[in-house]
Amino acid sequence: MPNTKGFRLSKGQFWSEDYPGWIVCQNGKYRFPFFFKGKHANRYSIKTECVQCKKSILQDIVNNKKSKNSFCSQDCKSIFVKLQNYGNKSFRKRDHGNHVLVNMPEHPRADHHGRVYEHVIVAGNKIGRNIKPTERVHHINCVKDDNSPKNLFVCADNKEHLLIHGSLNRCVKELMDLGVLKFNETEKKYEVNQ
Repeated sequence: MPNTKGFRLSKGQFWSEDYPGWIVCQNGKYRFPFFFKGKHANRYSIKTECVQCKKSILQDIVNNKKSKNSFCSQDCKSIFVKLQNYGNKSFRKRDHGNHVLVNMPEHPRADHHGRVYEHVIVAGNKIGRNIKPTERVHHINCVKDDNSPKNLFVCADNKEHLLIHGSLNRCVKELMDLGVLKFNETEKKYEVNQ
């Protein structure tokens, strides 16, 4: 409990148990009393939650009006910014299979270099939790560096992911039978018939 000497509580106000030093006001605001140049002063905040970790925090009323995002720490802000900037080249590096790696050492799925696959981060953000180590992320359009949320599907395990790719192979056969798709032996690639 803070030093309450000289500070008076108005009617309906009480000292907060969750936030030591703060006074809970009736209108949902929190007041932090302090001395400034020998006079009583107050700082007002409201209760909100960190947009990254969902932890309950107090944010200055002025800052709350200016910013649409609240953070409990600089670490949470860094993670959030990296997640929002998944298309920003400064955060990205490709592996040998064309998957995109993002430098995020604080992520639970980070490797020993502090890098995480971008699709793991974006898919986790899409479903609202971290991807489990047993789960696999499928790129719907088969483009491994297209990590937009609408292009990612979380598979329960490796088996489910292989079944999805198997269904794609069956579609290729059907498209070839219909004459829509052909294999160009000279170019060594599949092409859509014009």
